[in-house]
Amino acid sequence: MDLEDFSREEPEQAFEAPLKKNIVLAGMSGAGKTTVGTLLARLTGRTLVDTDALIEEKAGKKIRKIFEEIGEAGFREMETAVIRELENTGDAVISTGGGAVLRRENVESLKKNGIIFFLERNLKDIEPSDERPLADSLEKIEALYASRYPLYKRIADETVHLKGTPEDAAMEILERYRDKT
Repeated sequence: MDLEDFSREEPEQAFEAPLKKNIVLAGMSGAGKTTVGTLLARLTGRTLVDTDALIEEKAGKKIRKIFEEIGEAGFREMETAVIRELENTGDAVISTGGGAVLRRENVESLKKNGIIFFLERNLKDIEPSDERPLADSLEKIEALYASRYPLYKRIADETVHLKGTPEDAAMEILERYRDKT
């Protein structure tokens, strides 16, 4: 391209660089997505986008309260809207909620500009929490794991088995990410 051709382009288009693919973390509630995501953001200088935190920010209330007021279906609508907003985001680390992959449209949005890493954690290492309405008891966690595990495996571009420290997981994800980009 010569200078004359260059000058005819719109300024934004002339200097627009493609965005780097997002690192998307998926897995069970309590698997460590936010912890590993925070480390990845620090290591890469990328922004961490936690979809559950974004939902809470937009709603002005905690997820448990959202579930109480509008139920899981209403929460999933909010989640899909947040993920759709991230569709054209690049160069970020995105930590998704445990059920984000239940909707095909969410997976499609996340894959548009991202590589999905399933953080697979041993079921016995996931602790119930009152903060997680669908994972506040061991029985609920076991049922969720049984129903979601095949889905996580199917939608993931890569599976990372969480055996060591969160730092180990972050480094493994970075190595695999570099291999894929």
